[in-house]
Amino acid sequence: TNRLTTGFSDLLLVAILSSLLMTVCSAPLEKRSAHSVNCSRIGFPNIPCAVTPYTEILDLSHNQMTRIQQQYFKTLSKLKRLILSFNKIAAIEPGAFANNSELQHLDLSNNSLHDIAILPFNHLKSLTYLDISNNLYDTIYLGVEIKELKKLETLMLGTPSVSFLKVGSLSMLRGLPLQKVHLITQDLEEYEPGTLTYGIIHPLKKLNLSTLSLNHITLDDRITINLFENVLRSTIVEMHLSNINIDSIGKWDIEIISSQQINLHKIYINNIVNPNFFKFYSLKYIQNLFQQLTKLSVINGSMYYIPCGVSEKLINLKYLDVSFNLLQEFSFIPKCSNPFPGLTSLVLNDNKFSHLRQLSVMTFQMRNLTRLIATSNSLQLPGEGMCSWSRSLRHINFSHNKLLANVFSCLPSSLESVDLSYNAISTVPNLEKMSNLREIILTGNAISFLPEFAAGHPVRVLSIDRNAINTIDVDLLRSMNQIQLKLGNNPFRCSCAIQSVIDYIEHSHIEIIDWPADYRCASPLNIQGQVIKDLKFSTVECNIPLFVGVLLACIALVVALCVILCIKYKVTWYIHTLWLWVNAKRHPDDLMEGNFEYHAFISYSERDSDWVKNKMLPQLETNNPPFHICIHERDFRPGKSIIANIIDCISKSYKTIFVLSKSFVQSEWCHYELFFAHNQILDKKKDSLILLLLEPIPAKSIPDRFCKLRKLMNRKTYLEWPQGEFQQNFFWKRLKAILNTNFQPQYTHLPTRTRLNGYPGCNVSCVLYRWWTTFMVANKIHLLDGIFLDSCHQSNQQLKTHKQLNTDLPRLRRVISMASFSWCPGQ
Repeated sequence: TNRLTTGFSDLLLVAILSSLLMTVCSAPLEKRSAHSVNCSRIGFPNIPCAVTPYTEILDLSHNQMTRIQQQYFKTLSKLKRLILSFNKIAAIEPGAFANNSELQHLDLSNNSLHDIAILPFNHLKSLTYLDISNNLYDTIYLGVEIKELKKLETLMLGTPSVSFLKVGSLSMLRGLPLQKVHLITQDLEEYEPGTLTYGIIHPLKKLNLSTLSLNHITLDDRITINLFENVLRSTIVEMHLSNINIDSIGKWDIEIISSQQINLHKIYINNIVNPNFFKFYSLKYIQNLFQQLTKLSVINGSMYYIPCGVSEKLINLKYLDVSFNLLQEFSFIPKCSNPFPGLTSLVLNDNKFSHLRQLSVMTFQMRNLTRLIATSNSLQLPGEGMCSWSRSLRHINFSHNKLLANVFSCLPSSLESVDLSYNAISTVPNLEKMSNLREIILTGNAISFLPEFAAGHPVRVLSIDRNAINTIDVDLLRSMNQIQLKLGNNPFRCSCAIQSVIDYIEHSHIEIIDWPADYRCASPLNIQGQVIKDLKFSTVECNIPLFVGVLLACIALVVALCVILCIKYKVTWYIHTLWLWVNAKRHPDDLMEGNFEYHAFISYSERDSDWVKNKMLPQLETNNPPFHICIHERDFRPGKSIIANIIDCISKSYKTIFVLSKSFVQSEWCHYELFFAHNQILDKKKDSLILLLLEPIPAKSIPDRFCKLRKLMNRKTYLEWPQGEFQQNFFWKRLKAILNTNFQPQYTHLPTRTRLNGYPGCNVSCVLYRWWTTFMVANKIHLLDGIFLDSCHQSNQQLKTHKQLNTDLPRLRRVISMASFSWCPGQ
């Protein structure tokens, strides 16, 4: 009876003998010589191919042949390998290969053959490899001539157009020494039972096969029994069953044979569809048939239970993979005394395990287990307590679960590698107890900081990428110079601190996986996504304390320099003098009316006072008419500040006479008087200075603060006191001529003159004396050395009321400019 089976996407039958090492069939074309000719893509047969009778290998692929004629290969009796793929061959003339009895490899794939049953293969007695796949036929039926291929080992046939297989399609293959059959179909719409079972599978027990692969087939109880009875009695070592539809409940009446007679050691089953899986037998009754298995893989088979009888009988099993099933802690080897006694690797991916501590107890009896993989479950570790693992366990993979940081308290100390990626771990505790641990994979967790390892710890691989690490301690990184690190795809905060990390990675021998492509900035936003290695930070950005220190040092240096310059060039004196000038100008009541009351104000030092009093004053004040002279010893108003008196006398005098001598340039008050007299010139724009040189003054003896005196002496003509009497008379005449003017002094407003050192007048009050000495001490000023105020008498005449001086802003600007002009260091 015909049986219709749907849902097939491909049918692949591969039976490989362990002796499949035929180099003639599998080795590619090597060195080109006179025996090897490549005429691919030349346009044959329109363009002839140069061959010789000794040609053994001929490549005519990718040409324009539509028909193989008898004369094409008639002279090539030595031909062993012929490639005719990717042409347009639709027919082969009878006798086309009559003279090619030594041909071993023939490739006719990807052509336009419509019927493979009439191909003339009867002369190809030495053929071992035949490829007639991907032509235009849609029905597989091999003709009787293929039975003449007594040495055929590899057969490639089928097309994507084949939609059904019938009994007899492959029957001509019986008796051929095939080692590999590759069958290509589309989704089969019709399959006759027995096409493969009796055509191919039945004689397997008579062949020297090693591997059997079945893909996209449907098995019922009868076919399954037949399949296993033939496989168990054959030389097959490895069997692959993929995408299998099972219409069975596992009640298989398989003839029991001794396990010593069974060569099958590896079974790989993937994607089993069994609507009756909940009724499926436990197969305990045939457990002895699988004692010899070393590898067993049942993936996506709806498995939910493994009986102890089966697990305890698989004594030779080393590798077990039961991924994508329905197994749980209580259903997978429940309370078995000695499950899988020889098992070394156990894979439990994508099942229903949820309790890590119970899973550890389940593996405790597996005394040889070294590798446990249980990814993509729902493993958690509730509460506290020890876990009971197999002492032989060395490698664990619990990725894609729900484990927290407490999982480290449950791990066995015998581990050499552990994969806990994609869990919910936030911290890594001390791992000192795991003294054998060499590899830790923590990818995709919530860890914020690099774990610390004690000195001498054996860890050599650490993967902690895709976590929450935003900063890296470069000192901690240095302690890991023997570890292969993977830190990429973390949300790094790119501040100046990361520059030291970049420098260390670039200039050390530490091995950083995926550097620099996977190491990018997550913050700040202006450099988000930028590769860390490409960052450039300025020295100022990354060394704020250093920058502040340098800035403060520079400020201190500038301040110190300014202080030194101020001390050297008497800047404080100029500032103080300017303050006194401005302060005096701000108190107009202390100043007299701007009319001239004196012909001259004489500025001199105390050491020159005798010459002034005994020689100069008599010459000027006894003149006819007499000159009205102002000197500080008698004409300063008691009670007024000295500065106000100086400014008042200079402003009320038509001329100001400076008696220059060595003692003059050393006097502070003479300097004040020169300063104010010079500023009076700038303020009132009148030339009123008279320089009288009493004795020669060396240029080096003039202090820097008298720089304007040096400038005045270089620019103005001065009177020099002569030693001869005749010259002295001429000197006085010149001086009187300078002072001679038509103005009349305002006598009525002058106060009664005081007497100093014997001049008429009255005593100075004690109050004025105390004020005067206090002022001198506070300002560190020696006023006219040797002169002491001892008596003063204030006139009974009423003092003239002063008019307020004009202190508007332009005048203040002139005062400041005069003070600036007066400071000329270095001259």
